[in-house]
Amino acid sequence: MFTNLYSERSTDRDKNHMAAEQYFIVLHNNEWKISFKDKHYGPYATQLEAIEAAVDAAYAMGEIGIDAQVLVQESEHELRTEWTYDQNFSTLRR
Repeated sequence: MFTNLYSERSTDRDKNHMAAEQYFIVLHNNEWKISFKDKHYGPYATQLEAIEAAVDAAYAMGEIGIDAQVLVQESEHELRTEWTYDQNFSTLRR
């Protein structure tokens, strides 16, 4: 499923620099989802499952040279960074 989450990448106009990609974990219609490029993916049974799926996709992007991170929406206007590509991948595996 995360194939769609990391295959849609963006570049800037001169195509020399890849833009950072961001995956947002959101509670949408009372379901945990991943918001990526104005699309929702999921639902996931728990917030942690959504985070893990987003980290998998972000990690795959990082492996092909695209900076990616996972952010969690804590309230309507607050986000916290949960994971960034250069962070240890195993820190989220419990």
